[in-house]
Order: sequence, then structure tokens, then C-alpha cells
Amino acid sequence: MNKVMDSFSHGYYHDQPVPDRPTGRIDEVDSDSDTPPLPPTAGQEAPDLSSYYPHARSIADQNRQAATQDGSIGGFGGSDGVYHRSAGAYGRPIGRSQRSAAVEIPAKIQAMRSLEIQGGKWFKGFRTPEHIFYQEALLMADYEDDYLYPLPVFHQRPSYKSLSSPELRGYFGWRSRWRKGEKQAESTTFAQLYASELINLVGVGGVEEGYARLRELVDDYRALDPSAFFDANQLLKDFRLQYRSEGERENLGDDRPGPDEVWDGELFLVRDPDRHEDGELFSALAGLAAKDERALLDGAACEDEGLVQAVVARVWRGMADHYRRRRKSSLFDDYFGPRTVEPYFPFRRYLFYARKDGRTFDVDWDPLRLYHFHQGSWTVTSYPATRKKRGKIANLLTGLLDLLAPGDPSPSSSSLPRWISSLALEEKKAILEERRRAQARRITIDFSRLDAIRQDSALTRDKLIVDEEEDIEEEEDAEDRQRELSAPDEVETFEEAVDSGGGKDEWGLTEEEDRYLRCLLAGEDLSWLSQEGLMESILVDSINDHLFEFFSDTVIEPDPQARIVDDYRRDLAEHYGLDG
Repeated sequence: MNKVMDSFSHGYYHDQPVPDRPTGRIDEVDSDSDTPPLPPTAGQEAPDLSSYYPHARSIADQNRQAATQDGSIGGFGGSDGVYHRSAGAYGRPIGRSQRSAAVEIPAKIQAMRSLEIQGGKWFKGFRTPEHIFYQEALLMADYEDDYLYPLPVFHQRPSYKSLSSPELRGYFGWRSRWRKGEKQAESTTFAQLYASELINLVGVGGVEEGYARLRELVDDYRALDPSAFFDANQLLKDFRLQYRSEGERENLGDDRPGPDEVWDGELFLVRDPDRHEDGELFSALAGLAAKDERALLDGAACEDEGLVQAVVARVWRGMADHYRRRRKSSLFDDYFGPRTVEPYFPFRRYLFYARKDGRTFDVDWDPLRLYHFHQGSWTVTSYPATRKKRGKIANLLTGLLDLLAPGDPSPSSSSLPRWISSLALEEKKAILEERRRAQARRITIDFSRLDAIRQDSALTRDKLIVDEEEDIEEEEDAEDRQRELSAPDEVETFEEAVDSGGGKDEWGLTEEEDRYLRCLLAGEDLSWLSQEGLMESILVDSINDHLFEFFSDTVIEPDPQARIVDDYRRDLAEHYGLDG
């Protein structure tokens, strides 16, 4: 029986009598019995199967008696007298007699069990367990149950057939609640069985819905139980691959990298090391060696993480250059070999019924991985992640980290080839020298002298302003002299301009502006402004605009009360002949 069950993983089997059945367990029916009826259609009652299993009751009694002796449940366990396998049919120890408790088995489940029988003793020809599961799943696609199984369930690559009747009712109860949104992590086995239904597109409307349900199952169940679905990404990847031929992959959402994609991504990076940073290259090499990057850095004798990453990356680049110049093969080929072609079996941990398909096509999954489909079978061309390849990279990293330990290790003391250890020590020396030179060129700023720097800057600024003003005054004086020489008749004194009725002095002030400025200088009353309907703020702005040409600054500060700026009071007073 074990040999037959082992062949279920990927191949076909022919149901023949197995001579080495365990004694004390009777879980087969006489070969002379007639073929049992087909399962009922919708609206029909389940057929009475007792006539096809005349020894069912006595066998069940024997198995219950054996269970009390060895702690396992056998063959026809249950008190319903209906033929159904439980754990003991495969010799699996249970250890709890509660699993043999009598449970009512609905007619739909009894009908499904008949498909298991038809797939075995009475079916003429070949049939796979995947095909049997697919037929059973179609029959039970819309079945609902409210049963809650109280005990843990553990099965590798579970099927309906591997579950006892109470466990099976527990599964359908869990599935019913899950579909209604009542999501609980009762048993990973139940989730795996539901995943097998979804990858066969059972209970869904098509590829897109099937993938959406599968992704929801993976995400939600893993959130409830982080230890479940250790191969979740691989499961989703196989789904996209299997249904890629139907042009649906692009509509299935974001690709989630599985172990193969992670391996290929790291290979792609180290194959062309010159295009990637030191940290990226170190992380990729650590991943290829199946080593945790953080653990490698923390465990290194050298505490300088930047130095560790830089040396490892430079050594790998140097090795690649050495192979290009002196070897027939490349560094990549030496460490990872040529691409190989191997059979590929999607959904290895699940029950997937592959329909007959006579097509042939290729799927370029990524730059380093090619899948080939031919008449229902898959092959993959890739760089497989073997233990030997990972071990070779791990030995390289270990040797390099040892050379980075404090002290002055020699190439001869390393486990690496002498030329690699010499290269590592040279790169280490070069990196340290680069750091020393960079430190020497670094500009140091003494923040304690910032105040003195600011003062020196202010003095320099003031000197430049004074020099510039003197230059401007000299230029203006020269221009004035030139104007006097060219047009002497046009020159008027302030008094002459006023007397002539021009209304403006040499500064361009109006009579009102000139009067206001005189009053402001002398501190006289300004009530005449309101009497003449003048606004003080407007006069102040106008005077400042006119005098800016001569003083290059604001002469009157308007707020909070208008006043002459002290720096310019004396000049204005002298202009008007007043006592400043």
C-alpha cells in the first residue's frame, strides 16, 4: 500500500490488490462485488451502499476494538455503517479515541465517498488521485455544513480521502464559514485543501476569480497564522504559470516572487557586478549563500560594516575580471554552472488535475528562467539552487570575513586560494587608504569662531559700501560740473525756483512737501495738514522717494509717528539754514 501511495505524488497508478495489507485491519471489499452506484444527482437521495459492503458493520466493530488497543482508528471507523476511510486506513496513529466518536454523515458526503470507491477497485483502467479529487470537489463545490471539529488535523498533501468523516465534516464547516467571511485559522490542513479546490477552479467563476480567492486565502490565513502557507508565494506563482497559456497572467495582479524568483534576482545581480553598488552586491551574495545578511555583518570580527561590504563586493568584481582575462569560463559559470533542463511539477504540495492539452509553448518567466509546456508536461530551463552552489558561495564569504579580522592576516593563513586572499587584502588596504586621503581633504569648520567671522564680514561689507558711495559721489560731482559748464543759464537756486513759481526746490519737493519737511525739522505745529486736506503719510512717502536719490536711504521714518532719521537731521537742517 505504501508503494502505491508513494506513486500518487506525480504519476499514475493501476489499482491492483496489495498483498502486504496490515493484519487486524480490514479495509477492502470483496473483489467479486458488483460496481456500486454512481453518486446522486441534485435532488436525489444518496444510494444505499450497505449491500455492497456486507462486512462493514463487523469490520467497524473490529476497528473500534483495535483502536482501544493501539490508539488508532481504522478502516471503516464510525458507527454509521457507511464505508468511509479514516486515519487508520493508512496506519496513521491518532492517539485520541475522540476521533472515533459517532458523527452523523450527510448523504452528500456518503455520495462523495462512493467516488473514491469507483476510483479504486471497480474502475477499469487508470486514474490518478488528482482526478478523483477533482471529481469529488466538483460534487461538493456548493455543499455547506455547520459542523465544528474540535481537534487539530494534520495531513501532508491533504485530500478528501485522507480525512476521516468527522474531519471531513469539520472541513466543510470551516469552508462554509470562511466563504461567509467568518475567517478563523482552525487547521492549516483545511486551508491547504481549500487551496487545492481553488487551483482547480472549483467553486469559482474563472481564472481571475480563482486567483483572487486564492490570494485572499493566502493573505488572510497567514495573517491569522503566520506559520501557515510557507510556500504561499510559490503557490501563487504556479497558478500564474499554469494559466499563463490562457492569456490571463497579466490580469491576475502583482507578481509575488517565490524562492525561484528571489534566487534568479540575486543571480542576475552578481552576473554583472560592475553595474551595482557594494551593498547590493553583498546582499545578493549573502542570499545566494543562504545566509542572513544581518547575521553575517553582526558575526564578522570586523565591526566596520561598510568595509566588509566594500571588500566583498570589490573582490567579487576582481575575481570576475580575473576570469575574463585568464580563464576560458566566466566566474558566473564556474560558481553556478550552465543552465539545466529539468521536469517541473506545479502545485507539488497540492492536488491539481491537469487536463489533457496537446499544445506546445514557452513561457519566458524572467531573464534566467524559461518554462516549456509540451502536451500537458512542464520543464524548466534555469540555474537550479543546489546545496553545492550555495556552499561554494558560503565558503567564499566565510574566508573573506576571516581576512577582515583585526590584525594583519596573511594570504597563506586563509582557507581561500592564495590569489583570492591576496586580492582581498589588497582591496582592504586600498579602501583604508582612500578613507585616509578623504579625511585629510575634509574641511573643518570651527563653529566657536562664527561670531568673529560675522564681525569681520560686517566690517568688510561696510568698507565696501563706503568706498562705493565715495565713488558714486565723485562721479556725480563730475557730472554736475559738466552740466554747469554746458548749460549755465539753466541753473537756478532754490529761492529762484520758488520765486519763479516753479513750485519745486532742487530736490524736486513741492511747496507742501517743503513746508512739511521744514516744520518737521523745527518741531512746529502740523495742524495745517488737515486744514488743507493733506494726508501726512502720502507726504512722507513722496519726500522719501525724492530724497532717496540724494541720500540713498529713507529720511523720514513714518511709524509710529513721523520723525527725521538722526543720521540725516544735520544735513537737512544745514540745507534749510536751521539749527540742527
